[in-house]
Amino acid sequence: MNDLISIIVPIYNVPNDMLQKCIESLIKQTYKNIEIILVNDGSTNRDNIRICNKYLELSNKIKLINQINMGLCGARNTGVSNATGKWITFVDGDDWIEKDGFEKVINRLKDSPDIVCFGTIKEYKKSSFLYEFDNLFEDGKVYKKDCKIFLDVLFDFNSNISDVTAKLYNKEFLTKNNIFHDSEIRQGVESFDFNFDAFRKATKIQFIKEYIYHYVYNDKSITTKPNNQGYLQLLFGLEKVENKVLKLDNETVTKSFYNRINYIIVATAISGYFNPDSKIKYRIRKKTFEEFINNEIIKKALKFKSKIDIKRKMVLFFIIKKIYLPVYLLAIIRKIQKLN
Repeated sequence: MNDLISIIVPIYNVPNDMLQKCIESLIKQTYKNIEIILVNDGSTNRDNIRICNKYLELSNKIKLINQINMGLCGARNTGVSNATGKWITFVDGDDWIEKDGFEKVINRLKDSPDIVCFGTIKEYKKSSFLYEFDNLFEDGKVYKKDCKIFLDVLFDFNSNISDVTAKLYNKEFLTKNNIFHDSEIRQGVESFDFNFDAFRKATKIQFIKEYIYHYVYNDKSITTKPNNQGYLQLLFGLEKVENKVLKLDNETVTKSFYNRINYIIVATAISGYFNPDSKIKYRIRKKTFEEFINNEIIKKALKFKSKIDIKRKMVLFFIIKKIYLPVYLLAIIRKIQKLN
C-alpha cells in the first residue's frame, strides 16, 4: 500500500527545540509517500517561523501555510483543506513520531477503514510510559458492526482514544460527513467534539497496537498555565459536547461523558487553579475555583457516581467538601512529578 498521508502540524509559539525535533521526525520517515503541512498559526516567535522556512527549503515534502492566529482548531481545519492525501493525521508541534512509525501503521491497514487508531508514548523530562488501551481493543482488527465500541468508550479515560493525534482519518470520510474542528471549542475539548462526530459516523475503524506517537510534556504549553479565561472556554466546550451526547440518548456514552468530566475537574484543580506556578493569591484561587465548580455541568458531574481511581476520588472528596489546602499540596507534588 502506498497511499499518500497528509501530516498536519499546527504551530503557535512552540519551543524551538521541540519544533525542530517534530519536523525532523517527519521528514525522516521511512514511509516516503507523505506531505507535511506546517500551519504557522500567527506565531509571534520569530524562531518558529525561521525554522519552518529552513525546512521548507530542505524538503520538497513540506508545505508551509502562514495565517493569522485562528487557534488550534482553525489551524487544523486549514491543514485539512489544503491536504491532498488519502489519509489525514494530526501531529502537535511539540510532539514527534517514531522514524518507522507510519510505515508500521500503513503496512497493517486492511479493508479500507474510515479511522485508524494507534498508540502513544507519554514523555516527561526524565521518564516515559506507554499510554495503554486497557485491553479494550484487538490488535489489527477492523471493527464494523461492533465499531460503536469506540464511541462507547470515547470518553473513558483508560481507553486513550479521545485525542485526534495518534490516528489516521480517511479524508474522503471526513469530507463526505462534514467532520471538522469546531473553532469555538478549545482547551482540549475540541478532540472530544471531533472524535464524537467521527466515531458516530464511522462504519469501519481499525485498531493497530503500535506505539509510534510521542506526546511530550511541555511545561510552556498554554494548557499547563493557570488561565481562568481558558477554564470558561473549557466549560463552554463541554456544554456543546453535552448537547450532542444527550441527543444521542445512549446511557453508556452519557455516563462515560460525565465520568470523564470528573477527571477534568481534578486536572483543572491540580494543574490549573491550584497550580504552584500561579501568581494569584490563594484566597482568589479558592473563590474563582468555587465559581467554576458551581457551573451546572460541573455540578451534574460531581453528583454522578464516578468510576475513578482512588487518588482522584480523594481529590474529588476534598473539592466537594471545599477543603482546598490538600488539593494545593497535591498540585505541588504533581508538578514535581511531571518535571522528573
